[in-house]
Amino acid sequence: LKSLKRILLPVSSALFAVAIATANAAEDTSDTILLRDFKYDGVDNLRYPACVLQKEFLVGGDIQPIAIDYAFASQNAYKSLDTAQDQLDLWFGVKNAAVYNETAVETFKKERGFLGSRSVYGLVEFPSVPGFAVIVVRGTKNAFDFLTDIQIYGAAALLQLVRFLLPAGDAWTPILHRVASFMNILENSSLTNVTPYRETTEFIKYLKEQGRYKQLHITGHSLGGGIAMISGAQTETPAIAISGPNLLLSRLTFQPPVSEEAVNIFTLNYIPRRDIVPMIDDR
Repeated sequence: LKSLKRILLPVSSALFAVAIATANAAEDTSDTILLRDFKYDGVDNLRYPACVLQKEFLVGGDIQPIAIDYAFASQNAYKSLDTAQDQLDLWFGVKNAAVYNETAVETFKKERGFLGSRSVYGLVEFPSVPGFAVIVVRGTKNAFDFLTDIQIYGAAALLQLVRFLLPAGDAWTPILHRVASFMNILENSSLTNVTPYRETTEFIKYLKEQGRYKQLHITGHSLGGGIAMISGAQTETPAIAISGPNLLLSRLTFQPPVSEEAVNIFTLNYIPRRDIVPMIDDR
């Protein structure tokens, strides 16, 4: 145990130092280069279909929710607001077809006490479809985000490793979500209060209380996708994740916990082959 402490202390200290150093990294102001008339035919072991979403994800009006639009929005969340708006105009081919509502986010943070939080997300509205909006959540960008990944998914990742190493480890799968929940009891409540999904969940509730939006979606890439799925399951809001970590082992560790049924109905995770992040937690 002493040897383990001697190893973990400098490692954790180094991670914290890197977190401080990268926390205020400059926003991405580079443009995404869009190729005209590009077609990807795919190969047998690497297909990325652009499909129209169905069931709970249908919007109505003039908008068809297409998977690649959410993938673009998730990537756009890493950029500065001005750059992100320009990229939306370029993507949809019409100026202000999709518009960032910065005021709604700022007002929420002020009213609900989230000023100064490190959570980064935006609200995109579509003037042609009143009452519909998409919350876009930024994924891992600096070491603070990486530490957040560990905080949220560390127990699930550890249990997956233990299951892999144990003989007949799959036999333990039906109870692993409860083991993860027990491990989470040991977590300091002050850490739980600053988890980013808490803020995005409250933001969804805030928007629904206002009654301005008849339908909300939430999306994100990587950690942002994981947060989107947690908040989506907690608020019964359709969530589209791009390469996000999954939820089934961790579902009882969240505050409030989420049910397997809510995960299956309200979340959708796009998992590219060979991507490590969606291998975290079970699906």
